[in-house]
Amino acid sequence: DGGFTGSAVAEEPADPVAFFGVRACDLAGSQVLAAAIHRPLDDRDLTIALRCTTSAPTCFCTTVGSGPDVPGGAADLVLTEVLQPEHLFVATSGSDRGWTLLERLTTRTATDAEVGAADGLVAAVAAAMPVAFDPQQARQALSRPGVGWDEVASRCLSCGNCTAVCPTCFCVTVLDRTDPGATIAERVMHWDSCFTPGFSEIHGGPVRASTASR
Repeated sequence: DGGFTGSAVAEEPADPVAFFGVRACDLAGSQVLAAAIHRPLDDRDLTIALRCTTSAPTCFCTTVGSGPDVPGGAADLVLTEVLQPEHLFVATSGSDRGWTLLERLTTRTATDAEVGAADGLVAAVAAAMPVAFDPQQARQALSRPGVGWDEVASRCLSCGNCTAVCPTCFCVTVLDRTDPGATIAERVMHWDSCFTPGFSEIHGGPVRASTASR
């Protein structure tokens, strides 16, 4: 009867999350994401990274300088799996929280040989990984329109799975919702995929209707 009252933007509190087995490329992507949304990652989260001792044919971290080694301080704990002559994990702490966690575990001090074996495995992966492309040429190619997008679109399902797993995708949509009694109205920001036709829809239809345009 007396009108309505509004509240400031409120973020729902989230519980801390533990990320286990994070790779160097994931850590690099998370930093890009944090810069894109102008918000640092939650410092309450626990990150346990894993240095790469093998690579897949599709890996290109050395080309863009995001791996396979984990930079110092990028994770609370960094593990390196060594299989020979004994199966073990060489662990290093990257924060006080990581060191506290190590102290609670049953561990022993790694020998120089074990540390050398762990570093050698990571160095071997980096040396064996070929240069996938010229990053500067790739940047220029992506900025130019071309018929190549039509060829890619012919094989794309527009399912959005790529944006769901991409560590640097940050597209969002805004949803309006009310309670059943129509006494509370909220406008909520949700993570979304720009590959869905409705992402760019305004009155009259989507701006990017074709798969190639998306």
